[in-house]
Amino acid sequence: DAVVLATPIYFWGVSAQIKHVIDRMFCLVKYDESGYRLAPGLETTRLAFVATAGGGPEWGLRLAEDTVKSIAAFIGAGGPAFRSLLVPNAGSEQGVRQSNAALSETARAFGKELAS
Repeated sequence: DAVVLATPIYFWGVSAQIKHVIDRMFCLVKYDESGYRLAPGLETTRLAFVATAGGGPEWGLRLAEDTVKSIAAFIGAGGPAFRSLLVPNAGSEQGVRQSNAALSETARAFGKELAS
């Protein structure tokens, strides 16, 4: 199983909709008497992140990736299983991303990796 969070980057951060999902994910974390974090059902769930930005990776992509990666580790879905696909200089013109063969192949490979 995998949960994929996908978002454009707005002002160096994820969209409000993804932020809302992330905030609600906290309810998945439980604490036992000793204070240990438990995330029932997430032990085998992979968390992946896909983000696009109009600028380079320094314009929020890496910051957003680090944030989601930290959240994944907190709920127990991080570590080496965490994967991300960052798409800098994505542009907003219709058809630009679809006509980019290298990006399409990278996205397919990313999906196959998650599915395996």
